[in-house]
Amino acid sequence: MISFKSKQRRVGLLLSREGMLAVEAGQTGPPGLLGQKEHSGGELSPVEVENFISSLNIKGGSQAAVSLDLKEMEVINLSVPSVPQEAMEDAVRFQLVKNLSRPVEEYVLDWQETSRTRDQVKASVYLMEREVFEALNQALARHRATVKRVEPEIFSLFALLDHLGRTRLGRASLCCCLWKGSISLGILQDSDVILARSSVLDMPKPEVENQAAVREVLEPRPPSDRAENLMEEFGLQMEQPEGVDEEEARRSSPFDKYVQDVTLELFRTRDYYTSVLKREGLESVILAGPPVATHRLKGILDEAMDQEVILLSEVIHPPDGILDRDWASAWGVVVEE
Repeated sequence: MISFKSKQRRVGLLLSREGMLAVEAGQTGPPGLLGQKEHSGGELSPVEVENFISSLNIKGGSQAAVSLDLKEMEVINLSVPSVPQEAMEDAVRFQLVKNLSRPVEEYVLDWQETSRTRDQVKASVYLMEREVFEALNQALARHRATVKRVEPEIFSLFALLDHLGRTRLGRASLCCCLWKGSISLGILQDSDVILARSSVLDMPKPEVENQAAVREVLEPRPPSDRAENLMEEFGLQMEQPEGVDEEEARRSSPFDKYVQDVTLELFRTRDYYTSVLKREGLESVILAGPPVATHRLKGILDEAMDQEVILLSEVIHPPDGILDRDWASAWGVVVEE
């Protein structure tokens, strides 16, 4: 990832299927809002990105960094032979060609080493559509601004938490970022994102008329074959949690089931961290997204997990009308390193 080392103005952009947000970093404290635009869903088109950038009052000479909903990036996990650090990029690109159905030239990519042994290096590669990147770059060029970094939103959130002193050496944090059609999950330990993944989960609207009858604490249950498949991917065994009333689960509302699915994804990510990666020190779970979902999740996780459960909104206090998820993504991507 490219660091900001100069005194140029720094602009942070969040691009997602739910909307776009732009901020300008200040000398200290939170950034200033440059503009925002809601998006009705579906893939972001290059034209929409270009029109949004053109509507902003970006000062000439600014450096821009872009945070993307992880679902907007294709993520490929690779294993390459152990090579010196300076040869890693060539090794990653060589292996990537074998895993793509389209030419690698159609993407802008970044990669991160996740583990290294004597014989093998594992890396996660993050790919952005070059067409969207070029539209973004051209729109910024008309403001005499340049793109300096593109990264998944989960990295931006962690960068901000690290900047605010909410991470500790030797301890790990699990972050869950909720979107309407997916969730992003990541684990940060010692300033490194050691795991980042997304899962397709559609967030239904809660049934307001039934809120008084909703249980405050729900035991998660395996929702579908999707959960079993992902457990197999992680090499873990699925077991039916104790205390699950299957009849009551069938009567649950779509929103209740969504919350259960997210809870299961969090449990599985935590178990992968401890059982497969053989790591320890997970001390907190951070939730970001619509309050109706994050508050419900916190009520469940406070009872079900040993880790401290934190609402991101209570850490960063976003402006009215802006979700903590979006504010943290745009702010975090321009944190000066």
